[in-house]
Amino acid sequence: MTTQEDINMLTNMVELATKELITMQNILISMTKILIQQKDGQGENALGKNALTVEEKAKLLEEGICPDCDSKTFDRGPEGGLSTNIRCVDCGSKFNVCPPYFAERI
Repeated sequence: MTTQEDINMLTNMVELATKELITMQNILISMTKILIQQKDGQGENALGKNALTVEEKAKLLEEGICPDCDSKTFDRGPEGGLSTNIRCVDCGSKFNVCPPYFAERI
């Protein structure tokens, strides 16, 4: 026989799993949009001459190095969802990052 506590526990587990699935779905949608932009030629350079190149994004996301001055020291700024704004302490360059998915200059 199932108790009310068991039902409540299962309900909470289902709610948590649903929230995690929605988060992952949103990440996949964002990644798909980026891939479509790149395929259509609207990717990196569509943001202007100050947009990060693929190499600069990799340097920032994978190595944690500022693409402008090679510093590894960043101040964290506002966060929202999965992304965080960061500022290079040495040169002042600002980026919005969501490792390992994307990085953009702000």
